[in-house]
Amino acid sequence: MKKILFIITLLIAFTAAESNAQFRQNTFLAGAGIGLGTSDKVFPLGGQLEWGVTPKLGIGYIGVGVMGGINFVSGGSNIWLGAHGSYHFDIQSIPQLDLFVGLGLAVTDGASSLGLQGGARYFFSRNLAVFLKGGDGWYRGFIGIDFSL
Repeated sequence: MKKILFIITLLIAFTAAESNAQFRQNTFLAGAGIGLGTSDKVFPLGGQLEWGVTPKLGIGYIGVGVMGGINFVSGGSNIWLGAHGSYHFDIQSIPQLDLFVGLGLAVTDGASSLGLQGGARYFFSRNLAVFLKGGDGWYRGFIGIDFSL
């Protein structure tokens, strides 16, 4: 865990710059993170992809994505896959901040979960962001890094 945090800190330090990198139509993000699981999902690791699919609707943009990973549970592990849709708020006063809410569906061997999600992403440059999100029914929180492609 300390090594992961050290690597994230180095990436942020080397890429820190003023950016205007909010989530928009045609944004494509790829990322990975670690989470704090629910009672039986002790340590989830996962990745995600997300695309901005609409022009501005109201005060933000809609994105859709896929996610997946592995949950390390007591006595073993299991693979999970899912999809999500999110509404990303366009915050003009803080262009580096991406606040979002949405709905996610995840499945694993014999179980499924549909849940609300919400979170924030902060862009340190046009191509690098850190995120924190919660929900989807699989975890209490998830933190990681995203790269804009």
